[in-house]
This record gives sequence, C-alpha cells and structure tokens, in this order.
Amino acid sequence: HSVAYEQAARDFREHRYPAAYGRFARLADAGHVPSACIALLMVRDGRTLFLNDWYATPDQLRRWSAMTIQAAGQPPLMLEDGDA
Repeated sequence: HSVAYEQAARDFREHRYPAAYGRFARLADAGHVPSACIALLMVRDGRTLFLNDWYATPDQLRRWSAMTIQAAGQPPLMLEDGDA
C-alpha cells in the first residue's frame, strides 16, 4: 500500500483532488485505514473543502466508517517523514 498511498498523498498535496480521491478510495476498499479516513473526509466535506463532490456507495461508507472507528481504539497513527 505504501507506494500507492504516497502517490495519493502527493496528488492531494498538489491539489489533484479527483486523482487523490480515486487512489484513497481504492486503498480504503483494500483495507488501508489512513486512506479510509481521508476518503471519508473528502466525501463528507468535499463541497466545502475542495469545491467538489465525490461519491461513495453506502456499503463503502459503512466499511470505511467501521475501519476508522476500529482504528480510533488503537494507538495513534505515527506518520513518518514524507507522509501527508
């Protein structure tokens, strides 16, 4: 996941939000928790923060939300140099 996540984060930092969302959504679907957190944010607040709307199916929203809730009970995610 790390190479794909790095590319998604790079797209995000460089304001290529549609590309970033697509990558984060695919990673979230594959079980990558940090990507699920970002994808949920982008779906929930896309219009306000990014002047765009992104779509996720109800099933995706349920799974991604469950992943982030489960992760909330874990130790904090430690970002390494280069992570977004």
